[in-house]
Amino acid sequence: NDLALDDITFRPCGSSVNIATAGLNGNSELNYCYGASPAFYQLSATVSAGYTSPALQWQLSTNGGASYTDIPQANTVNYTSNVSATGSYLYRLAVAEGGNISNAACRINSNVVTLNINALPAVKASSNSPVCGSASLNLTATGGASYVWTGPSGFSATEANPVIVNPTQANAGKYVVKATSDKGCVKSDSLVAGIFPPAVASAGSDVTICEGTATTLTGSGGVSYQWLPVTDLSAPLSAQTDA
Repeated sequence: NDLALDDITFRPCGSSVNIATAGLNGNSELNYCYGASPAFYQLSATVSAGYTSPALQWQLSTNGGASYTDIPQANTVNYTSNVSATGSYLYRLAVAEGGNISNAACRINSNVVTLNINALPAVKASSNSPVCGSASLNLTATGGASYVWTGPSGFSATEANPVIVNPTQANAGKYVVKATSDKGCVKSDSLVAGIFPPAVASAGSDVTICEGTATTLTGSGGVSYQWLPVTDLSAPLSAQTDA
């Protein structure tokens, strides 16, 4: 009553195929950042003996390996890819004997090399500038996984939303944030922050008047004004008003 089981795998008889290219270092993926990647990607395959007249066909998948399509006129051991759009591109080389290359059942496929073109972070820098007096300057960055801020007077920070308390004129100027994505891609954005000193308001000298008489109040130090209380004032929103 003894029972033994074994697995048998069938494949087309022929060469073994292996793809290698600079930067793999034993891995199966190449990662580049959009705009900072090389213009061309060189793939090379090693095909062992096994066919009398081997035929080659490079293939590409853009759906994670669910399906592959033949790359037109890509029929040698070397292939140069010049993809530029972001996404994942999976490459493999199919080998078969001569005219059998058109029959998928007769092909032997190589290992798969994945070329990832990763998007740059959509970094955005903003602030509550301009700020006046002792109001804090709040810097805000979005779109990245990590950040590095630099700015006037040697300012630097690594948090997304740094705060500069009690800023002075020395803190006014251009701030740059460098954002890094989770894929290691980097992009920068900047802003110009305005820091204004507080207004120095003056209502003029003290005066003493008799009951039932009027006087003129004169303010200075600002661009706009509001006198309080407004009762019996002729122009409470002007620098000069009769009271």
